[in-house]
Parts: sequence; C-alpha cells; structure tokens
Amino acid sequence: MKLLRLLTVLLIALSIVLVACGPQATPTKVKPQAPVVEPPPVVPTEPAPIEVIVPSPTTGVQYAPFCQAGSVPAQCQAPVGEIIGKFCTKKVPYTLVTVPPETTFEVLTPGFKCENSGIRSGLLMLTCTGKELYSFDLKLNNPACRSAASGSDTGQCPQGFSYDASQQCCASAPPAGDLGSVQLKVDIGACP
Repeated sequence: MKLLRLLTVLLIALSIVLVACGPQATPTKVKPQAPVVEPPPVVPTEPAPIEVIVPSPTTGVQYAPFCQAGSVPAQCQAPVGEIIGKFCTKKVPYTLVTVPPETTFEVLTPGFKCENSGIRSGLLMLTCTGKELYSFDLKLNNPACRSAASGSDTGQCPQGFSYDASQQCCASAPPAGDLGSVQLKVDIGACP
C-alpha cells in the first residue's frame, strides 16, 4: 500500500513537472487583414418608373406608378422617312420616299400627292409628285401610337395620363395626333 501511495505521488509530481516544463504556447501575433470591400451595387441601365401611387380623391383607387419624365412608350416611336431619289416620267416629276412598312402618311400641302408603291428591301416605298421645284409637307404616323393614346382611360391612371403597358406606368398623355408622328419636307425636282 505504501508502494501504491508512493507511485501515485510520483505520478502526480511527474505530471506537474511535465506540464510546467513542457512546451509553452507563446501568443502569436495576429496579422491585420485588409478590410473586405463589397462591390458597389449594380445600377440598372434603364430608368425605373417612379413609384408614386396617387389615390383617387373620390374613390380611393390606387393608380399605377408614374413613368419617368419624357418617356415615350417603347412601341410608339415616330417613323423615319428618307428621300432616296427623284425622276421624271413624261415631263412629270416624282420623288421617292422610304418609310417603315407599318407607317401611315398624310400629304399636308394642297396640290401634291403620294402613293403607296409597295414594299422594297423591307421598307414602304412612297412615290410623290406635284408642282416642279416646290416642296411640300408629308406627315408620317406610327399607327401603334394611336392605340397608346386611345387607351388612356383604362382606370389605371388619373385623368390626363395614359397607361403604358410596356413600362407598366402612367405617362403624360399628349394629343393623339402628336404621339408617334413626324413631318418630312419633300422637294419635287424639275423635268428637262
């Protein structure tokens, strides 16, 4: 029994010596790390509609948000007309004008006329004639704009605004005749 006590004391003393004399953990310096920088948020390239919801004063109905100022419905851009040539047939002068195929047109100056000459190279060809060496005004219209202007009373927008389904917002409603229209000055040449 004495031997067992002695062994126990020796084991305890040995473990104390090992702990005291064993490798000591030295504190390590912590290297400062560079701060983590978050990339800036991605900004959309198209302006988002302004989220303004205006309740109707009489019914309390909430309207669609208003579009950014100056936005035009995507499907309602004014057509582009291009004069591509002039010629004479039997001493009558003609001017050729090309426009997008869906374009409607109106001659605004009396004494001149334009006719649809069909589709050429994907564009609508207009053959125009009138008094030699004079110019006239030709109004070009995008028919998609009439539906945008006429659809202004959908109940989704207050009076004076039309709902633009492509942008899902209320746009200021210009007069139906001005939306998607442009005037082109057409010169009629002279025949020898």
